[in-house]
Amino acid sequence: MSYSRPSFVEVEPGPSSRLENKYKLYSYREIYFQNPGQFHGVPALFIPGHAGSYKQARSIAAESTYYYHEHYAKNTHGGKCDIDFFTVHLNEEFSGLSGRLIEDQAEYLNDAIQRILELYDGPRSVILVGHSMGGIVARTMFMLPNYVPGSVNTVLTLATPHVLPPAMLDSRLDRLYKRLERYWRESYKSGHLQDVTLVSFAGGTLDQTVNSDAASLEGAIPSSNSMTVFSASIPHVWTSCDHRAILWCNQLVKIVAAALIDIIDYRVPSQTISASDRMNIFKERFLPSFSPQSKDLASVNVRNMEIQIESEPKIDLQLQSLTERRLVLMPIVKDDHKSFGVLTDQVLGNGNRLSLVRCQGELDHLSCMHAPYVIMALPASKSEQALSFVQVNPKDLKMFDYVGFAVNSERAVVGFIRAEFYNDTTAVVASSISEIALQGLTFNLHSSLSTTFSIPAINNPLLAYRLSVTRECNWSNPTYFPTMVRQLVSDHGESKFHVKLFKDMPISIHFHGLPFSSKDNLNLQFWMDPSS
Repeated sequence: MSYSRPSFVEVEPGPSSRLENKYKLYSYREIYFQNPGQFHGVPALFIPGHAGSYKQARSIAAESTYYYHEHYAKNTHGGKCDIDFFTVHLNEEFSGLSGRLIEDQAEYLNDAIQRILELYDGPRSVILVGHSMGGIVARTMFMLPNYVPGSVNTVLTLATPHVLPPAMLDSRLDRLYKRLERYWRESYKSGHLQDVTLVSFAGGTLDQTVNSDAASLEGAIPSSNSMTVFSASIPHVWTSCDHRAILWCNQLVKIVAAALIDIIDYRVPSQTISASDRMNIFKERFLPSFSPQSKDLASVNVRNMEIQIESEPKIDLQLQSLTERRLVLMPIVKDDHKSFGVLTDQVLGNGNRLSLVRCQGELDHLSCMHAPYVIMALPASKSEQALSFVQVNPKDLKMFDYVGFAVNSERAVVGFIRAEFYNDTTAVVASSISEIALQGLTFNLHSSLSTTFSIPAINNPLLAYRLSVTRECNWSNPTYFPTMVRQLVSDHGESKFHVKLFKDMPISIHFHGLPFSSKDNLNLQFWMDPSS
């Protein structure tokens, strides 16, 4: 749940529109941070969906203000400023059942944007955030005669059925969807919308109103300007959202609000950075991927540090036992097919208590420097602190003899580090779907930091599957973390984590996508604690 101190003030005079007696435009102000009637930020407009309320804007609007004041309010450089959210009262109309209502709302909203821009001297563009059918209204705005080119360049939709409506009961609505598909595809080809970026958020399996398959933008809008994101795939969200909760799920709303602030540049009339830079920000914020860390390759002063060399190419550390500055190293495995990986609940890096280092030379004359790496966040299963999965490219270790960690502080902390060289290739399971249905599928997990399996036969989202993790020996309480698995659909971008897997505890595997798509097959990535 997101908390806010909302104040909704009707904009008077309102937009000059033939529908001005039907709909109303409001400004949202966060009490204690924003003064009513004073607009000094970047304008954004929230569009409610089918039977939606204008007050549903409050969570995203509040969190964007909190994020700005926490991270940028004291630093006026870089073009960052607060977001002034506006919202529209559409009488909670059933827009999901009528193409005429969607067109009326879109017409009024184009007029509302011109009224909003009249409140400012610099801005010439408004950010749109649409919920459910509000996302369809946002896309319809671009097709209407009263749309002013360049007045919108960023659209975020939440639980919006872009492919087809939940209930096709109106022929006009059917024609509208066909026009939308044709217009947006042709407009990108002609270059008319080349500066417009669109992100579609899908709630996943908990959304029982809009099937998340319908939220996909694949094929309709070029991937250079759009992306479809599942809430369960977003780092630090890792959960599905039902149709209304997607507007106030605190984990999701905070990240969406942060991304909105990140793309702002009030120094230019569009109020945002370029389309390509916007997409890079969205990918960094919303997609589960490895992100490169600062390549600080400075030397490490190892003088007066105790040196601990592990006999095997693996490091397992309980950090509460480390109460002095030291180097914990292991020999580098010279194998191009193996990557060096780290799983930890600590923050690594120069200036932190722990840093990742690579060394060369004799033990009494070691020369060490920081190692470049990429990192991916994983959900924690035993505490609130997220885990980090770190990888180092084997090429960055070729000229060195040891790799490990520098403990830069004598202060003991609770936590762990597990590091080893492992085979990061994907094992392909060559079983047909009929064999899986009749006999099941069994594959063995090795005691490795991470193991990934690809199952080409499992590519049909219309089916659900059951996965159980067992061990031949007795299970014990894991020292570091319970077994964890990430399900990933190859090209569709949907991923989901399952944590706290214990003996014979089945989990349900299901995903979204096009039926019988050969490229959207299931991948399973496991992380196991070898001490359990």
